[in-house]
Amino acid sequence: MGVVREAMGDAILTSIALGGANFNPSTATAFYAAGLNSDVSLFSMAARFPVQAAGVKALLKLMTEEYRKFLRGPSLKVDFHTGAAAEGVLTFDFCFSVLFVVVGGPKSPVLKVWLLSNVTAGLFDLGSGYTGPSMNPANAFGWAYDFVSKTSH
Repeated sequence: MGVVREAMGDAILTSIALGGANFNPSTATAFYAAGLNSDVSLFSMAARFPVQAAGVKALLKLMTEEYRKFLRGPSLKVDFHTGAAAEGVLTFDFCFSVLFVVVGGPKSPVLKVWLLSNVTAGLFDLGSGYTGPSMNPANAFGWAYDFVSKTSH
């Protein structure tokens, strides 16, 4: 458990030192497109997302099978095209809701959190028959890539 605590501490310190982490490229892109993330350039976002994906892939390669069995991501319950379309629609709805609540929503932080958590839970419930949705293309396609790379050998 000490290693997990150290890794979490490193992640927190790194995100503070580097100005925060973007774990969902779709929301980071939406905030950038809306002009709400002025401290980030399009070039830095274009460089950051592949590096994040490479970091996740490296982590999955380095993790031992003993612990890897505990990791599970979204999985397709329908054909690939239907799953990709469902994930795209859910991600769009999620980003739109986040922007709506953050920009034009209530002033109360508690109410904002309540609204966002209900939207997230509702969209997750709607998409659970398709993908077990992540509403994060990096996460969804990262797991799909990992699955394909394991089955193609």
